[in-house]
Amino acid sequence: MAQKLPHDVFELLLDECQSDGADNTVGLCGLVCKAWLHPSRARLFTTVVLREHNSNSFLDIVQTSPFPIQSFIHTLHIIIRKKNTFLQETKVEVLGPFPEVTALYIDADVRDWIPEMAATFFPNKFPRLSKLSLSVSDTSLYFFDILSAVTPFPTLESLEMDVAGGFDFTTDDVPETYRIPPNWHTLHFDMDMGNIFLEMMFDLASDSDSDSDSEEFSIPLFSTLRLQDSWPQGRSFFGRYLHTYGHKIHRLGFDCASENTSPTRSAVAPLSAVSISE
Repeated sequence: MAQKLPHDVFELLLDECQSDGADNTVGLCGLVCKAWLHPSRARLFTTVVLREHNSNSFLDIVQTSPFPIQSFIHTLHIIIRKKNTFLQETKVEVLGPFPEVTALYIDADVRDWIPEMAATFFPNKFPRLSKLSLSVSDTSLYFFDILSAVTPFPTLESLEMDVAGGFDFTTDDVPETYRIPPNWHTLHFDMDMGNIFLEMMFDLASDSDSDSDSEEFSIPLFSTLRLQDSWPQGRSFFGRYLHTYGHKIHRLGFDCASENTSPTRSAVAPLSAVSISE
């Protein structure tokens, strides 16, 4: 369409679509149909959802565009499914870097792709990333697969993890030299199965304490903490975390069944400075 219509007419059509709130539709059309994209319309690519059916078109645009499409993307969604092949077979590093992306959403049900992202896609590809949402379903991951996937971002401020299949209940695969990045101490952290994650943190810290020759492993002091499937009462690892580090938390959220509401509130009552949401 853009190749046959005069420039000013095409601009008017796009303006009409935008006035109707159809930015996403116009952007998707430009991506899938490989339509001409004038630099003034690059803002249509501020949010990109990358799936199997549009990956080839996106790669074509990246490789043939006279200006770097990646530099216009602020929010990137990547959806990977077992039956898909493109994102697994393509060298993912050719899709980046993404210098202006501040929010990255990964939804994958392919276990092996998480370590691959951590090794080749994440490092140095997102210098300004502040929010990472990682959703992994129908699979089981090693604990270090998770850690290595979510820690290469020096500007990260918010981390959400939904690991529906869970991950291996051991820290044996974590290298002795691994340390939590310093920026995690001010992180907004939201995770399901959070009690297991905190158990792994305490386990790593315990291993560090027992090894006098190694640098101490520091458990992150999250500024905002929201955990699902976790209850802070008793001797749970969530409870241990709140007892030891709760005074550092500014906002706390948790999901629990109605019968657990009272004991949960009792467990967090001493944290008077904490804003609690359920």
